[in-house]
Amino acid sequence: MLNRFQRAAVILAGATMLAMLAAAFLLHIPKPQSVFPSDAVPCEDGWQNEDGSAAVVTGIELPKGSAVRFLRAVDGDALAGRDLCFHSYNIAFKVYLNDQLVYDFDPVSGGYYGEYYGNYIHTVSLPAFSGDAVLRIDGTIQIGGSWTGFGGMVFQGGADFLRALEERSAPGFLMCCFVFLFGALLTLFALFELVQHENMLETLSLGVLVMLFSFWCASPTRILILFTGNSSALRIIDYVVLCLLPVPALLFVAAFTKETRNPAVCTCVALSMASFAVQMIGTPLGLLDYADLLPFTHVMVVVSIALIAYMIVKAIVLRRLTRSQRLYIISSLLAIASAGALDLVRYYSGDSTDASLASRVGLVIFVIILTIYEMQQIVNVRMRIREGEVMKRLAMEDVLTGLQNRTAFVAYEKKLLERASGKCVFVQCDLNHLKKANDTYGHAEGDRHIIAAAKVLRESFGPTAHCYRIGGDEFLIVLDGEEATEDYARGEARLNKLQARYNDEERPPIPLAIAYGMAEYDVSTHDPEVAERLADQRMYEHKARLKAEENQAIQA
Repeated sequence: MLNRFQRAAVILAGATMLAMLAAAFLLHIPKPQSVFPSDAVPCEDGWQNEDGSAAVVTGIELPKGSAVRFLRAVDGDALAGRDLCFHSYNIAFKVYLNDQLVYDFDPVSGGYYGEYYGNYIHTVSLPAFSGDAVLRIDGTIQIGGSWTGFGGMVFQGGADFLRALEERSAPGFLMCCFVFLFGALLTLFALFELVQHENMLETLSLGVLVMLFSFWCASPTRILILFTGNSSALRIIDYVVLCLLPVPALLFVAAFTKETRNPAVCTCVALSMASFAVQMIGTPLGLLDYADLLPFTHVMVVVSIALIAYMIVKAIVLRRLTRSQRLYIISSLLAIASAGALDLVRYYSGDSTDASLASRVGLVIFVIILTIYEMQQIVNVRMRIREGEVMKRLAMEDVLTGLQNRTAFVAYEKKLLERASGKCVFVQCDLNHLKKANDTYGHAEGDRHIIAAAKVLRESFGPTAHCYRIGGDEFLIVLDGEEATEDYARGEARLNKLQARYNDEERPPIPLAIAYGMAEYDVSTHDPEVAERLADQRMYEHKARLKAEENQAIQA
């Protein structure tokens, strides 16, 4: 009852923390009012080129290195207390107010950062002014194409702009964080189990897949940019994550469909890893940029989705999947693959408002389904491991006494032969008068005799000794280590005392009498049978002495 209460208390504490964390992100809490107006005034439209024509500041399709200039008339009285807030994409620029430089953004590029920085969040503080003025932006295109320019332009207090961005992005980002945590825990569990069991590729691949995909889905929320302030590094991670996604996805499906040796799977994994290596080596050398291999990465994603579908269909046809696998795996993969394909279509159709919107929804469905499945699998694996351990223990254990049996001793003897040096002591033991106990008082008394002998031997030589029942009335004790001889002397003394105490207290119809003999074994000789025979010979000599003493006692 106490254990249940303690578990419930721990679970409640953890659940409370998670609920409060989620509330801090998701619930709207009234904030102190600023002395400046906090409402946003959109300003993406209304910009002009130098010739007076209307300018488009989003999706600037000009060649790399092109210079651009945008102008806009502003009213200082109307904009009092507001900043110019926006996102920029792959463009270096300066902001002027009436030819006065107020903002300069020219991020470092080259090396591991590549040719451009991705996207960044800006809050440009404007000097206080009255009346009409001209706002000017002079920029230099870092990459040709439609993914260059400015977005989300508003006149608003910088703090209010960032807070609004956080509030909009928090639900999606928080969801990705929890999913990432699940993937990390699953990966750690798989790595821990991998030390003992090799067959953890499925769980390990799933954990890594969830971590990679959750990060990729979290990136468009822009929360990470607010936290790190390093859009260039996040851009690199985005490309690398997308490049590596096919690896755990393919290996996860290949593991449960038994297709890990499929040449197509091996080829796709190798190509993805090669693409990753080319990006990480070629970009710092100035030979290419991460974006140059993006079309190839997208091809690999599409090929991986097709190969995953093929492996699943093949597994169904060949009846390799259980009913549980068909139910959970297929539905989860369909959810994530459909969401990823939809985002891919949206990307190439020019919808860049949120490149992973569908994927985040698919990710939640994917993780919920596979969490249930993987928990079932882990429970099944643990049960099989326990069953295997029980069977192994039973195979190595004497049922009557609980000591190890002859099979266990043979296995231990093989390990001794593999060692280069060391010292052991073999103690051969034999239980006197067992046949007399069985014939006179029945096998129940004989079993009681054997159990008593096993208990005396175990307690005499201690928990570090290896105790074996190798025959009906035969036992073998192995003492290992440099102090094995001293351990034997102490054990022999305890054996005689415990045996005498048992006879005095239990008063069995036939007294317990254990004959024993010892021999030292030098492991470097790699011939334990010599020591075993010597111990056996000394045991028979002791047995003869015990019989002689019994005969003298009878005659007296």
